[in-house]
Amino acid sequence: MAPATIDRADATYEVHFASPAFDLPSRPADVLGSFYRKLTPRFPLSLADLRATGGTSMDSVSAEVSIFNGDAVIEVTVAKCAIKLRQLRSRDASVLCTDIVVLSCDALKKAFPKTSVDAVTLHSVLILDVDETVNACNLLSDYDTATNMDMPALPGVRCLPSASFAAESAEKDWAAFFRAYPNSERSSSLVAQCDVKYTADQAIKDPRETVANFKSLFKAFLRGAGIDASGSMWKELQ
Repeated sequence: MAPATIDRADATYEVHFASPAFDLPSRPADVLGSFYRKLTPRFPLSLADLRATGGTSMDSVSAEVSIFNGDAVIEVTVAKCAIKLRQLRSRDASVLCTDIVVLSCDALKKAFPKTSVDAVTLHSVLILDVDETVNACNLLSDYDTATNMDMPALPGVRCLPSASFAAESAEKDWAAFFRAYPNSERSSSLVAQCDVKYTADQAIKDPRETVANFKSLFKAFLRGAGIDASGSMWKELQ
């Protein structure tokens, strides 16, 4: 196992509607009000943190809430609700963002009580630091670097090692993809990303349980790639 410290993380939690929420364009203020009432007791919002965007096409209409000066953004469109969380650097930040997800899902249910959900997707990217004396490429050198590209046709290009896994539950109510690869910004750093799509009713109804399941999967995938992560962010995955 290669030791690594989690430097920071970005994450996105998306709720995909089973059918378009066609009533959003006619009442964006109501939608923003639902989020304002649900979030403000925990995360005080000002009117400047709320934005409604119109347009000539349905896919350009949105209602947006900004928290922590834009490090957490909730965007509701006709097709989905996306909760984007950036620059997570501590266990406390991870806990706060879980609370944002849970409260936002509650607000979404209030705003669209008749709109059913088709799937929930989670995406996260971790930046991991390894020992400065260790080259991140060497940590992944045991994994196959073959690609379907004709690399000799691209002079000066070399394949970098990476580890990837794909998995699904026995009930096929979630499917996941994981990848780890060297960070181009510095040789002693790795990037790990995880994407999971949930279709189970329980996952859709209980966002806190879904987030917990996602963290446990990410943790298992990291270990499967031979990465022994640590740091305050890692404690939140325990």
